[in-house]
This record gives sequence, C-alpha cells and structure tokens, in this order.
Amino acid sequence: MSDNKREDEVIEKILSTLPKPTDNLLKRIIWVRDRVTKLGKDSKVQTGGSGSYNAISHDKVTAAIRPKMVQAGIASWLSCVEHTDADTGAATQKGRKIFQHRAVFEITFANVENMSDQIVVRQPAYADDFGDKGPGKAASYAMKYALLKLFMIETGEEDEERIDDDTTRASVIADNDEMLADLYAVAEECFGADAPEMLLAMANRRFYVDNYGLIPQNRYKEALKSLRVKAASLTAPITGE
Repeated sequence: MSDNKREDEVIEKILSTLPKPTDNLLKRIIWVRDRVTKLGKDSKVQTGGSGSYNAISHDKVTAAIRPKMVQAGIASWLSCVEHTDADTGAATQKGRKIFQHRAVFEITFANVENMSDQIVVRQPAYADDFGDKGPGKAASYAMKYALLKLFMIETGEEDEERIDDDTTRASVIADNDEMLADLYAVAEECFGADAPEMLLAMANRRFYVDNYGLIPQNRYKEALKSLRVKAASLTAPITGE
C-alpha cells in the first residue's frame, strides 16, 4: 500500500467520525458531549471546616471545548442584555470604591451549516472590581458556566450542596469589608496598576481559590505577608559573584 493511499485512508477515517453537514445543532452538541466529559476534578478548594469545592478556570474550559466545537461546526457568541453596578461598601486605601458588576448574558450557540439553527443560554454573572475589569470578569464567568452546563461537563463541583457547606465554612475575606479593602490597598501599594493580576495570581497559586475574597480570614495576615514578600523579591537587586 502506498504512503499516499494510507494517508488518504487515515484522513477518510477521521472525517467519518465528524458530524455530517446535515446534522442539526443538537446532534453536534451531543457529539461534543461525547468527547469532552470531565474537567477540573484535580482542583480542590478548601472553604474552611470540612467544606470544599472544585474550581475550574475560564481558560481551561475554553481550551478543552473550543477545538471540539470547531470540529463539530458550532459557533458561539456572547451578548450582555442586562447590567448594573452596586457599591460593595469596600474601598481601596486611596479611596477608590470597589463595585460589584451584575449582569445577565445571552450566549448563542449556532450550527455553522445553518445559522438559523440556534440555542440561546441565559446566564447571570457577578464580579467585583475597583476599575474597569468587572464587565470582563463577569463575561468570562458567564461563558465558562454556559459551556459547562450546555455540554454537561463534569467538574466535581457540588453546587447543590454549597448552601450546606457555607453554613459551616470558616469566614472568608469577602465577608469582612475592612479586610477586603485593606488587602487590595496593600496590593495596590506594592504593585500599582498590576494589583488585580497579582491578587489573582496569589489567590490561585498560594491559596488555591478563584479570587482573593475567598481566602479564609484566618489566613489574612499570611496573604498580606505574601504580597509584601513578592513585591520585595521583584525589587531586590540582582547580585553576582
């Protein structure tokens, strides 16, 4: 058998597994569901006491599902249909108020072979920020959960049990406006405009939570120290022999 013939057979076999042009959107969605089934079960977050939940990032969800959506011929886009901003009562040390952006999004999924064949998912989302990043954070949250729920991805999250867990969990920084504002103020003092990114990195990598507001209050001083140590390491002079 020639190499060209063998290559043609491999390509034909791959193409035979893809959705047909005549397949409707529901069949395409089922095709993706069959190929992306589990994500994020290795990311466990302790909320205090015996409570815990599994978290997964927007980027991880997108990286896993987008290639299969492309293969299945499914397009998607997001639109904000409602939004407002609420004062959280917290502020940075410089007096900049921290607002909560509250929005409702519509995420449309369409069959690329027939754009009138669509499904629209409505998803509310909230995000706290002192500047202009709240809408972007909320949009990422909305898209992440629309993808997870539409394609029925297992993540290990036990949403139905969150209320029970929350009644026994330790208090987190988001429960204390003064702690929340002071932690942000220290980050802003240490890193300036990069404060949001540094807080997110610290929350993810050191405390294994989605944002700094979910850091347990009993680790508040540790979080402050972590920020200052990081800032010092970035400004320390490089010495050589």
